[in-house]
Amino acid sequence: MPFYKPLSSKDQATGEVLGLGKLENVGRFLSNYYEDASLQKMKMDPTWFGKRRPETEEEWALIDERVRADARITSRAAEFLENDLLTRFLSKPKLNRYYSWGTITREYFRFPQRYARMGREVIIPQYHKMIHDMAEFAGRNEAFSIGATPSLFYSDVRSLYPVSVVASDALRIVDVEPMTREELNVMTRPSDFVPYCWLYGAFKSRDDLWGLPARTSQRNYYLSDGTVVGLYHSLDLEASKAKIHELYWGLKPVFSDDRGLHEKYANLALQRIEGRYADLRRSVVSRNS
Repeated sequence: MPFYKPLSSKDQATGEVLGLGKLENVGRFLSNYYEDASLQKMKMDPTWFGKRRPETEEEWALIDERVRADARITSRAAEFLENDLLTRFLSKPKLNRYYSWGTITREYFRFPQRYARMGREVIIPQYHKMIHDMAEFAGRNEAFSIGATPSLFYSDVRSLYPVSVVASDALRIVDVEPMTREELNVMTRPSDFVPYCWLYGAFKSRDDLWGLPARTSQRNYYLSDGTVVGLYHSLDLEASKAKIHELYWGLKPVFSDDRGLHEKYANLALQRIEGRYADLRRSVVSRNS
């Protein structure tokens, strides 16, 4: 169920939000969508189902009917994917060519191939690899606090990854290049270079919520108070309220003037965030009319 697992649907009758990672919920969704009651997963008697083998002909008949109903739901789910859902993104989708939303995304957006390949090896430019190896960090969500933990609120951001891609204009980056000494010398704060850059230098951070990461052989540490030397994204430095002690070198993004891929991605991301995907039933009616 790789296509259905991340999806959800609101039941029109009850208003309940159904996670479509369960076949039962997929059946409820398809039953409402196609107005076909036979697509509902059968309810079984909990006094014996799942606890013992069927003992009577009636019980065996119920098992047979349940299995057939599951097969109908599964078959109709595949039909819905190929004929109704995926056609919103691809003109002629074939399920045997795709095995996840990742493969659909690759086909829909047709992301450009930036790096050369030699057999199984990908040739990554030096500056790109330096950013990957030295300035990419994760794990703030798994950070620990020593001592008694006070009352907390967990704050999450919906679709954080696509929001970050759009906000940073990442899909228009075609390369990175070194910053000039003049560009570095005029910087007194990480936010001085617009839109952003990667800076290698000595920085002091005093922020309890967004400490600067320091990589070790075992794990990453996040310094809420201290000085660290390394390569950091200027937005990371800004978020941690870091002060620049010294800058040794920096890298800046090179953007393409073509905004086509960015706008296409941003439009879909905004639809996801605002929950305003096009009504599927209306699109099906228009194709069938």
